Amino acid sequence: MYELYILKSYREKYLGWKLKLCPARGCNYVIEFHLASEDEEHSLNIVCLCGHIFCWRCMLESHRPVTCNNASDWLSRDLEKLIEEVDKPSTVSWIDANTKPCPHCFIPVEIDGERPWAQFLTCVCSGRFCWKCFRSPETHGTSGSCLAPARSSNVGFNHWNRAKPGISCLDLWNASQVNLVNAKYELEAFEESIIKKPSDLKEQDVKVLREGLMLIVQCRQFLKWSCAYDYIHTEYDMAKREYLRFLQQNASGIVHSFSQSIKEETEAKELTCGKLLSETTNIGNFFYHFIKTLREGLPEVQAESYDNYGGPYWLCDRCTYGNSWFQRACKMCCDPTASKMDELSD
Repeated sequence: MYELYILKSYREKYLGWKLKLCPARGCNYVIEFHLASEDEEHSLNIVCLCGHIFCWRCMLESHRPVTCNNASDWLSRDLEKLIEEVDKPSTVSWIDANTKPCPHCFIPVEIDGERPWAQFLTCVCSGRFCWKCFRSPETHGTSGSCLAPARSSNVGFNHWNRAKPGISCLDLWNASQVNLVNAKYELEAFEESIIKKPSDLKEQDVKVLREGLMLIVQCRQFLKWSCAYDYIHTEYDMAKREYLRFLQQNASGIVHSFSQSIKEETEAKELTCGKLLSETTNIGNFFYHFIKTLREGLPEVQAESYDNYGGPYWLCDRCTYGNSWFQRACKMCCDPTASKMDELSD
């Protein structure tokens, strides 16, 4: 009773500051936090014994490489905004489905939905055409049926063809979430198999496999939140976004390969701990430098027009507009931080 009283008194004194309950559903672990260094970006990420990884400061799931404020804004505002944009009817999609470009002036003309038999449309330019084959009433078939569209009728319509948009941050976020759920499921399945069906694996082997599976969960979680970093920090810099997605694709491939190695080692009769330990260390080092690269703002990507002050203009970091060197701020987006004149004056 005395020991329980001392433990309860200690928990009540430090709960919320030095002690916190794990926010995972169904977990009753109490975690004591020791500040090892002043590097908050790394020290605030906690791994509970239940496998849940969370941020000590905001109690959200671990959200490196973004800050607590960025993570909160992403979950409460940005993510909902992207979902609403996907769900609501697209203006461009409506135009494509309900209008036809006039073959004379290329202005879109709305199809009369109330009179589907009205085969000919009249444009503001007074031109009339068939919305099926784009022919004029004079050259149209005498019987009223559409003839095969002439090759020349499609000339000039190329500017209406829109390129397929690239993969959005929301798509990457959802795909990463699926990978994270699968990684957590594999970790839970491993723990249950060890408890229910003890195998011939040694304690050291179980420890190596558990650390490898937990590392996969951490890597998948980081890759998921790197999608939020993509939306927040590379929205106006296509070069950095392209480089970031290259790094994401490369990192995802490495994690997938490591996951396959763990499955093969688990099914093998004899576990090679040395190989798994080496791969675990290599992946840990890779993601450490990946995190560092994002925290530093992807410094590897630089605008070529800034090197040696070449070119008759400088490109804005935000909107990529070409500005004269006599302009201190971007003429297009009026972003004063985009100016490079201060660097030239130094």
